Amino acid sequence: ADVVARRLHALLGAAGLEGPYVLVGMSAGGVYVRTFRKLYLTDVAGLVLVDSSHEQQGLRLPAMAGSEQTDRLLALCVWLQPLGLVRMLGALDTILDDYDLPPAAREVFRANLNQSHTCRTMRDELAGFMPDVRQAGPPATLG
Repeated sequence: ADVVARRLHALLGAAGLEGPYVLVGMSAGGVYVRTFRKLYLTDVAGLVLVDSSHEQQGLRLPAMAGSEQTDRLLALCVWLQPLGLVRMLGALDTILDDYDLPPAAREVFRANLNQSHTCRTMRDELAGFMPDVRQAGPPATLG
């Protein structure tokens, strides 16, 4: 979360955008915008948290049912995707069923899911995020 917050701060500066900012964090983004606020308090006017993750959810919530199987499938996907087998088998097509998309958008989403690096990216993102939601101490106060 610190890396994401520092990168966002650098990007805002490089874009010439001056704070204070109103930051919106959805899901994992909630942890990131709260970290941004902790690091750059005077640069934040407000936060909007939408179905936000929490810095201690990995310690407080029970493990998701099937998470070990998901981890194994994702590890397998990392090896098979560069060979084109994931695409050929349509292994990620079920993800598309979670979204009501017009046909053209559905095909763009399918193409993105079947890039050779998607499974590795999902695995790496999950591995990088887990320490951010397993923090021993409480998050910084919102005031």
